[in-house]
Amino acid sequence: MTWTLAIAMVLLSQEPAPDAGKELEAARRENQELRARAIEDARAIQRLKQIIKALESRTEAPGAPPVQPPPPAAARDVSVGPVAPLIGHVTYVDAKAKFVLISLGKRQGVKAGYRFEITRTLYDTPDGQSRKSVLGIATFEKFLGPAEETSKLIVIEGNPAEFKMDDEAVAIRRLAPVVPGAIPAPPASAPGGPEGAKEGVYKITGRAGTDATAGYIINYGSLSGARQSDIVYVCSDGKPKASLRLDTVERDFCVGNVIAGTLIAPPEATDQVFTRELRKTLLAKVQFVEEKRGIALDLKQREGAKVGQRYEVRRAGQKVGTLVLTEVQTWVSWAKPDGDTRSDQIQKGDFAELLEDK
Repeated sequence: MTWTLAIAMVLLSQEPAPDAGKELEAARRENQELRARAIEDARAIQRLKQIIKALESRTEAPGAPPVQPPPPAAARDVSVGPVAPLIGHVTYVDAKAKFVLISLGKRQGVKAGYRFEITRTLYDTPDGQSRKSVLGIATFEKFLGPAEETSKLIVIEGNPAEFKMDDEAVAIRRLAPVVPGAIPAPPASAPGGPEGAKEGVYKITGRAGTDATAGYIINYGSLSGARQSDIVYVCSDGKPKASLRLDTVERDFCVGNVIAGTLIAPPEATDQVFTRELRKTLLAKVQFVEEKRGIALDLKQREGAKVGQRYEVRRAGQKVGTLVLTEVQTWVSWAKPDGDTRSDQIQKGDFAELLEDK
């Protein structure tokens, strides 16, 4: 009895044993973490082996000429595409699957093989002028919707994660063979560039045909930085007339066509052509008409817009009324009809030009 009591007292005086279940769970967690890390390391090693193998296959023999990478698909083939301008907007972006949906479908003439440049108008220059940025290129895959009113495009160049809804989708137009004599050769250029051209300022030298829809020839070519789908701005005496999209670009000249909705007056020979939008006079575009607040114009405060200024509104070169500014903000201005002009006469896309004080 004495020995039993002594053993019981010794057991009671000892520290309680650690929880074996908790130790087991901790060991299992650590084992899982180590296994996951080992799997990730194995994957990394496999990727590195593939990269090394690819680099070794590209290694050139001593003295061998460098291997030139093939040009992008869009640059290799210009035989497929619309003849007339075809422009839509991005309506959906799936960056992970690398595709976009655009607001053009079968009814607008989209066909298999068409490629589109995804572009965006930016206002990031120090003087606030706009510029067109090409974000990438996507190729047509299929139509979507019951009426096939939407097109799905697969991104083949550029990072789709940078695309946004409402970016422009501009079809790369087919370059028809140039008929001898259809486009007269421009005068020989001086070594410094096209004759009479300043940096960023060129001129119309003729038409690319006798048809009313023929493009305009400009003494601005690839040697001066021109590239297909660029946008240039036609002016006369400092006043804008139209915006052109370049559809054919040669070394010393290019051919551009009027972008729908930008024609204020028909371009003519000797008109100046600028590679950046010019605003010597305040020229705005109606963004929308709101019954209560008024008419929104894309006039910025830093461009010189002021309350009380009067603007003449034109559509297709014809006067439709006058407006007076009532509110000027950082990125937009508000106006109301002036004189006999009514709000319902003004439409989105109309041009408004500042009237000089008498």
